Amino acid sequence: MEHLQPLFDWIAAHPEAALGLLAFAAFFDALLLIGFLLPSYLVLLGIGALIALDALSLWPAVLATAAGAALGDAFNYWLGQRYLDRLTAHRRMARFRQTVMRTRAFFHRRGGLALVASRLFGPTRPVGPMIAGAAPMPPLRFAAWTVFSCLLWALVFILPGVALGASLQLAAEVATRLVLVLIGLIALIGGITWVTTVLVRFSTFHAERWLQDLMAWSAHHRRLGLLPRWLADPRYPETPALLLIALLLLAVGWTGLQLSWGPARDAPMALDVAVYRQMAALQTPWAVDIAAAIAHLGDLTVVLTTSTALVITLFALRRGRAAAHVLAALGFAGIISLGLSRGLQAADPADFFAGATTRAYSGADLILTCALFGLLPLLLARPGGTPLSLFYYRIAFTMPALIAAAQLYVGRQWASVAIGCLVLGGLWMLALGIGYRRHRRQTVLARRLLPPVVMSFVAAAVVLWPENLRQTAPLPDAQPVAHAQWWAAGLPSELLDPAQRSPFDRLRIQLQWRASEAARDRVLREAGWVPTTPWSSASALRTLSMRTPITQLPLPPRQYGLRLPEAMFQRPGKQADRLVVLYLWRAPATVAQQPVWLGSLQFVTTRRLLGVIRVPYTEGEAPSAERWLGALPDTQLRRIAGAAGSRSDTDPPLLLHTTSLEP
Repeated sequence: MEHLQPLFDWIAAHPEAALGLLAFAAFFDALLLIGFLLPSYLVLLGIGALIALDALSLWPAVLATAAGAALGDAFNYWLGQRYLDRLTAHRRMARFRQTVMRTRAFFHRRGGLALVASRLFGPTRPVGPMIAGAAPMPPLRFAAWTVFSCLLWALVFILPGVALGASLQLAAEVATRLVLVLIGLIALIGGITWVTTVLVRFSTFHAERWLQDLMAWSAHHRRLGLLPRWLADPRYPETPALLLIALLLLAVGWTGLQLSWGPARDAPMALDVAVYRQMAALQTPWAVDIAAAIAHLGDLTVVLTTSTALVITLFALRRGRAAAHVLAALGFAGIISLGLSRGLQAADPADFFAGATTRAYSGADLILTCALFGLLPLLLARPGGTPLSLFYYRIAFTMPALIAAAQLYVGRQWASVAIGCLVLGGLWMLALGIGYRRHRRQTVLARRLLPPVVMSFVAAAVVLWPENLRQTAPLPDAQPVAHAQWWAAGLPSELLDPAQRSPFDRLRIQLQWRASEAARDRVLREAGWVPTTPWSSASALRTLSMRTPITQLPLPPRQYGLRLPEAMFQRPGKQADRLVVLYLWRAPATVAQQPVWLGSLQFVTTRRLLGVIRVPYTEGEAPSAERWLGALPDTQLRRIAGAAGSRSDTDPPLLLHTTSLEP
């Protein structure tokens, strides 16, 4: 968490200003229009995370947030008293008059409970106080219920952030990269959800006017107006317009492919290289496994199985027109996918940068994924932007983006191709949706369509699960290195796995140790080192007791590249409640037929989270390998020539050679 240290320092130096900013953000979140655009739940999650990391105190932050929200609600209450009737009288607000009347009647019946409900649910947060002011609700009663609802709202949304911050603190002890991946995932899902909500609400409000303007324009342009007239006017056939749009999108896609991956280009674009390297630097074993599972959901076999079930279900429900649009959507996406697989003469990024030439490109199916999930709101969403329709749109936006991000993360997708597929898929589904909704749309019930389709999707994902989910190259075989060569200069750099190192790693390899596993364990025990307590359901409970000695607390492993340590040992430090921990990884090399271990030392202490649990915390300063391992029995020690006295992070490691190879 050292990346957040400047923020922590600023908050510690200006606590009043930090609380003022919280109140200011909560005030603007409560305002009409602004509250619809700001993703307040992300802000509150961030506040909770800062509380868990001891940057802010819980109750001052809750009170400041609730105070700002209460002031915003009071301002909305005043607006409702003065201007709500004028707003609803406007011609553009005619569609909301009945809703306002029903909500006002609900306030008369339920009063304060309605105010609490409006505060907890985002879309009605700014509207509830306005209707309370127009109802009218007495000012003192409104003030009492507002204070209660704002305090409840702050707690309900901040406490999950506290749990998230505690989880990130624990995850940071395993790998800083894992924390960054989790933050990126939360930001991706939250950002897409927010953008989808804003776009759907904005387009729902203006869609009819836009279509009328489009039809008026097409009426004044006889030739150029044919395409929008065919697409949006129910009196004309939609098929010619969809065919022309499909050909236009195909031409755009092919042109973009030639510009980015044409015959004259012998290397990926700078964007593709930068994204791949950044994703590779963020890889961690657990996240790679999860991302590979998510990327599997977009495999061709899974998508085709689900699409087949969707078409069969629509025909069984006698929805032939809807089935025809599904076939059109999937057919266009299939042509794009086939063109990519044939026209893109490049392997997956992971294979390309590893120098492999046998594997073909496997990311061409992303546009089929866009079409499959884009059909969800096309078939099931209802006019008017109902909450259930908004849910379908969120799924349609989130799932393809999540699958694309997972493919980028595991090295199965090029960034430029992913962007092109998402854009082409979105434009095609937009055109198809306009044509379908404006030309004799067929009603499809979700309760009859979704069960067989979802079951087929889950069954396909499980049954067609690949044996090698990651599809990464295996670790290289151990290469023999002469003892004299190793003792003089250490292992060659190509055997230290530099390709899997990351700038986000905080540890560095401090020693190389030639010893059998049995001899290694024996000399460490004789020197006072003991194996660390592994993480388990039983050992994790020890973190709940403040009296548990640090030597009995479970210690999370540290990551080197994409590898977890084969062994972990600990011994008490010079200070109380402090440990020195030794992490060991097997190197892909042998010296005189004995394995070589790569080691790193870390100081570990404990930190309290919320005063409830006690978790290990890795300090920034690394112990000296020569000081803590210089007296191992039956072991020779030397530094690589030229490294004596150097203390920089680029130090060559300490070499250890156990002379007694048998226990």
